[in-house]
Amino acid sequence: MTAMSLNANEVLGIAVQAEEKARAYYRAAASEVQDASLKEFFERLRDMEDEHVHTFSDMREALSDAQREVQPYDPGNEMLHYLSGMESVHAWEGQLPDRAQKPASADAADVLRAALKAEKEMVFFYTLVKDFVPADKGRDAVQKVLKEEAEHAAILHRRLSELSA
Repeated sequence: MTAMSLNANEVLGIAVQAEEKARAYYRAAASEVQDASLKEFFERLRDMEDEHVHTFSDMREALSDAQREVQPYDPGNEMLHYLSGMESVHAWEGQLPDRAQKPASADAADVLRAALKAEKEMVFFYTLVKDFVPADKGRDAVQKVLKEEAEHAAILHRRLSELSA
């Protein structure tokens, strides 16, 4: 069995892309919902994702050369295949549910459920990936990203619960 490893630079690159997609999702969600409170909620989430894009980009730029170092031994490109497979976890972000298939009253809940699903999948992704980032390659940076995504999932879950009540 080949030992696979990543570095924080690679994971933070994925994180920035995911945050950009999430930002686009929340921007679209804010323009789709009619309820002013939900519109404001999605705009706040969009702003949080925008802040994450900048924070994760800054974290990436601040990495040491050692944390950016690529693991040279990867026979069969196993890590490349692993990352390509994991990319599908967040590839759907930025897509609003098809409103034509749902009653108007379900739109807000569907948008929140889709956003919650995306955040949970990103939490799952970072939970798996962080164990492949050695401590000297920036595992703590990946842990910070994981914490931010978990907080977003909690915010969305709370809002969905409020909407359902």
